[in-house]
Amino acid sequence: MKITNRTVEVLIGAFVLILVIKFIFIIQNSDRFSTNTNKEYILYASFDRVDGVNIGTPVSISGVKVGQVINQVLDNQTYNAVLTLAINKDINLPVDTLAEIISSSLLGEKYVSLVPGADSDMLKNNDKIEFTQSSISFESLISRMLFGMESGKNKESSLRNENSEDSVIENNTDKKEDEDEKGEHLSFSGANMG
Repeated sequence: MKITNRTVEVLIGAFVLILVIKFIFIIQNSDRFSTNTNKEYILYASFDRVDGVNIGTPVSISGVKVGQVINQVLDNQTYNAVLTLAINKDINLPVDTLAEIISSSLLGEKYVSLVPGADSDMLKNNDKIEFTQSSISFESLISRMLFGMESGKNKESSLRNENSEDSVIENNTDKKEDEDEKGEHLSFSGANMG
């Protein structure tokens, strides 16, 4: 089998075409692969818990995506989780903005919700969001409800016991008062007889 000049030219042309297509694809998608372009600025937020939040988790305002989580680390002094948020440059956030970790549904994915404040000063690149509300773990919520119900049952049971003890005491007090009245009545009628 002999390779002709025409076959070599076709193979080289196909190879060059594939390289050009890959180059165009990389240029068009380069902003997806970089963590911080000129289209974003960085904010930090510290939380007690970040259950369900990972790199790539959306950051939104009123349900509209305005950024994403690009890093998470543990602060060795406070033992809080510090999230690095990449926010769209065209979003201006007041310094009193609240960052909270929300679940999209009862068992849904978590996301970081930003609630802008009313301050006239704005957060800048590399600022820290001071007001945060951590994630509520579904397991701990169920646990609280279960233990709360059990302690509620124990309280109800102890209240019943207290009420029944009060009833017994009231009944005994009523009987004693009745006996005392009878005794007085007997002693009074005995005094009249004599």
